[in-house]
Amino acid sequence: MALALLAVVLFVATVSYTAQTRPDDPHAVVWYGALFLGVYYVALCWTIMALYQRYLNRFSRVGRYLSESSYWIYLAHLPLAIAIPIVMNGWAVSAWIKFPLALLAVFTLCVVSYHFLVRSTALGWLLNGHRRPFAWRFH
Repeated sequence: MALALLAVVLFVATVSYTAQTRPDDPHAVVWYGALFLGVYYVALCWTIMALYQRYLNRFSRVGRYLSESSYWIYLAHLPLAIAIPIVMNGWAVSAWIKFPLALLAVFTLCVVSYHFLVRSTALGWLLNGHRRPFAWRFH
């Protein structure tokens, strides 16, 4: 995490300095920024993986279920992520309400469709390599 914070500080400092000293050279800002931002993302990913290994490295039924459903969610979410905001477009509600509502709706529809239409079918076997017996409960 310290490396990620250092990379962000270096990113901001380098981009600010380069923008002030060479305002006519946009490439310098882009390359320095890309370098430090890349270091930041790598360090942040390492930090998240280390925290996961330290605190969450145990079996979880919910985690197992979501990992098995993840490929289906990946495949099915895009049409829903386009259609649901289109449906919500005319609503007289703040975007701060519509955005999380759309996220929740897409996620819920994807998980429910995985459970009832994919998990215990041939498509579930194709996506996960095995078929689970059908159960009404989510487990």
